[in-house]
Amino acid sequence: MLLTDLAIPITIFMSTLISVGTLTWLAAGQFSAVRSLVYSQTEKIVEKLEYHERHDDKRFQMMADDVWAIKVRNAAKDTVMDELIKLKDTTSAQKKKD
Repeated sequence: MLLTDLAIPITIFMSTLISVGTLTWLAAGQFSAVRSLVYSQTEKIVEKLEYHERHDDKRFQMMADDVWAIKVRNAAKDTVMDELIKLKDTTSAQKKKD
């Protein structure tokens, strides 16, 4: 009687322990596979990000150079126009005096 009374709880305990151990082992294997996949994909993603970052830096530098060239051209054009206006004003003033 005592042996059968202990057999059921021991069986339940052992089956629970085996189930938990098996599930833990399977989950650890899945986590290991996912971790290796994440690491391998992370390296590829980082390489692509660095590639695009380098090219973006080049493009932004080209845009900054273009903006600078436009500013210089506009400044030169404004200066020429100011000189032309001054020249026109002085010739107009001289014609009025004459």
